[in-house]
Amino acid sequence: AFVGQQVLVQGNVLAGAVPPHVDITTIVATPETFEIPGNPTIGSTLRFNATYTRGSLVVFFAGLAPGFQPVGSAGVFFLDPASAQRAIAGVIPTIGVLQMSINLPNDPALIGLTVRAQAAIRTAGVLILSNPDCKDIQ
Repeated sequence: AFVGQQVLVQGNVLAGAVPPHVDITTIVATPETFEIPGNPTIGSTLRFNATYTRGSLVVFFAGLAPGFQPVGSAGVFFLDPASAQRAIAGVIPTIGVLQMSINLPNDPALIGLTVRAQAAIRTAGVLILSNPDCKDIQ
């Protein structure tokens, strides 16, 4: 019923399950707040887009390893917290979409790696974690 849609899942994390399992209590379609547009290639840029309320502070995080770290009412951090890096930060402009990019080194060893990213958004004193996204470096 939700194939191809961005969803908000709420539930309870089952203790001790590896990988983590969630006993789902609700699931609803929700707008996407974060994306890595395009196809990143070595020697070019890795782009990040966040769509949210203007004036919201956004911090983009990126890494190569997945994770699953619940952060209370903010949501779930889907990157490995031990290896994720703060990539770049900015403020959502009037148009409601923040577009930022970072340079990717021209290193052939990066080809085929999957970069994972997510945004932390602070608005009106409330922290939320965006949906995650990932792309293979070409």
